[in-house]
Formats: sequence, C-alpha cells, structure tokens
Amino acid sequence: MDIKTLRTKYPLLLRYLQDQGVSKSTLYNYQREIKVMLSPNSDISDMDQYCHRLEKTCKDKGQTLYRRLACIKRIWRYITEEETPRLKTIPLEVMPKEYTSLLDTCKQKSKALGHKEKTTSDYIDALRSFFVYLYGRQVTHLKDVSETIVQEYFTDGNTAKRSRSISGRLRRVFVMFQDSIGIEVAIRLSSFIPSIPNTTHIYPDLSEEEASSIETVLTDSNIKMPDVDRAIGSLAFFMGLRSSDIINLRKENIDFKNKTIRLIQQKTDVPLTLPIPTVCSNAIVKYVRDSRPKSPCTAIFVQARTGNTLHKRDLYNISNDILRLAGVSLFNRKMRGLHLYRHHFASSLISHDTDVSIASGLLGHTCPESTFAYLGSDITKLRTCALLLP
Repeated sequence: MDIKTLRTKYPLLLRYLQDQGVSKSTLYNYQREIKVMLSPNSDISDMDQYCHRLEKTCKDKGQTLYRRLACIKRIWRYITEEETPRLKTIPLEVMPKEYTSLLDTCKQKSKALGHKEKTTSDYIDALRSFFVYLYGRQVTHLKDVSETIVQEYFTDGNTAKRSRSISGRLRRVFVMFQDSIGIEVAIRLSSFIPSIPNTTHIYPDLSEEEASSIETVLTDSNIKMPDVDRAIGSLAFFMGLRSSDIINLRKENIDFKNKTIRLIQQKTDVPLTLPIPTVCSNAIVKYVRDSRPKSPCTAIFVQARTGNTLHKRDLYNISNDILRLAGVSLFNRKMRGLHLYRHHFASSLISHDTDVSIASGLLGHTCPESTFAYLGSDITKLRTCALLLP
C-alpha cells in the first residue's frame, strides 16, 4: 500500500463507518490511525513490518495496543482489498426495531427457560452479531433473509468462518422465536444455516524462548510487576487454571498446609484438587499480604479501585501485560489471554511424556479425549500417537 492510495480511499472508509452508526470514539480511533499512517516518516509499504515497528516503539500497552493493531489491519484490508470492516457493535437505536425487539425477547425467553446467565449471554451475542451482519447487508427484516446471505455469514467458499457452536445457538434461538416471527420464517431460517463440522482449532504453542521469558518474568522478584499480575499469571502458567476458576478462588479453596487447591470448576461444575507449586502459593501470599485492597468481597483477587471481583477482561489485560514484559509479541498471535498459558501448560505435560489420563486430571477435563486437542501443538508427539497403516 502507498500513501497516495490511502489518501484517495480513506474518506470512503470513514463515510462507511459513519453510515453504519459507529460511536464517535470508534470513528476517532480510525481517524487517528490514518493520520499516523499518512505522516511523512511512516513506511506503509508492508503491514507486518509497520505493525511490528508500532508494537516496539509506541507507548500504548495491553488492550490499547491490541485495539490499535486490529484497527490498522481493518484499514489495510479496506484500502488494499476493499474489505469493509466487520463491526461487532452497532448502537441499538440505529438497528431495525424488529432486531432490537427480538434481542429483548431472546433474553426474556432464555431466562424463562432457566438457562444460566452465561448461556443467555451466548445466545444474545450470537444473535446480535448475526443482526449486525444483516444490517450491514441492508437486510432489515428476517423474512427478507436469503439462503445466500446466511451461507456467506457462516462460510467463505469451502472454509467455515464461524464455529459449530454459533450455528447451533442460532438454530435454537430461531426455535424460541416461532411465536414472534412465525413458524414458517423460523423453519426457513434454520434450514439456511449450514452444518458446520465439529473441529478443533490447533494454535501454535509458545516457543521455548518465549516460555522461558515468561517464567523468568513470573519468578524473578527483581522484575517490577503488580503482585496481582504475578499471582494470577503463575496460577495460569504453572497450574493451567482457567480464568473463570482464578476469578472465583476463595481463601477456603487453598490448603497451604497440604499445598493443594480444591475447587469446583466453573465450566463443568466438576470438583478438582490440584497440588499448588511453591511459586504460586508464595505469589498469592505476597499479594494478599502486601497489595490486596480491603474489601468485603470473598474472592482472593479483587479490583484495585473498587474492591469488586475481577472480570475476565481484567485477566485478559493482565495476561497481555505479562507477555509484553516477557518480550513476547502479540502481533498475529491467534490465541491470547490466560488460555494461552493453559495451552502451554497442557502441551508441556504431553511433551514431557506425561500420561494422557494424568494430564487430563491436572487440566480438570471430564474425559481424556478433551486433552487430545493439545497434541496438535506438539507435532513430534502427534506422530508417535498416529496409528500404523496396515
């Protein structure tokens, strides 16, 4: 991409964003990135190189940096490939009344059916994303939705753009909407949704150098980082705990005398007992003793300003801050957040010849088959598990 092309096309991008009703802050972010890209000292001939330089030199950190990189990629794709940005959020007042009404209906019916809060949230997120897509295609009524539009939402040629879980959620939502949109429309929309195969995404693991750098950051007391970051990062990196379980840890879950953690997994409601490494227990004690704000909240980890329970977004930012301190690039990394650390913990167990059933127990999986997904990050180990052809 060259500056001349950018100067010619960027007003069309900004006009598109305004027509889609994006917020002022979102529009400002695009304008800011375009202004930086048009500056005399900017080399925008190669996107990867441009983003790498930004990551190394800019003062922004964590989630702010990630948002900037994502914004740059969307600008680049529009200018070079004329691919319009997929907007995750559109103000409700801009969306058609039928869509906003159905979002409210989905929330009410899901709660009436006794679904968990997480399940209700998943339904609403899937439905809202679908409505945003339809709105971007100028489709304002569900009766006008064609099979082609639905197919393009889920697949790109022969490649699935969205997962099996998304297709299943939308099918179930359309069943709930039979009274609101009519049974014929509900059946027709459900029939348009393609069958997405149940696949497992295999993401590249941390390299040995990256893992070593993260371990150094978490264990070296001379490296300055918040006590809460070190404690949470240690639980994810050295024990493979999920974000939801770390958020809900209570004092009674930790037995310092016997060096164990006992908890009920938030994802599966299955009890889990694990040995706690010394590095983790020391980090927790230091945080509680020196840094934890006074709060009536029973969770071990709380927000510094409010004293309330942490959110997953807080843990996501903490994980990215640790990666930044360790010098691990976030650019083009498909897996982020603490699940990257859990993924590394699992693949490390397998690479060190840990029995799959033992690894499954340490990860809290309800069945050993769930652990097989992590074999994909270790090609050597995967080859040893392959069946010989007759």
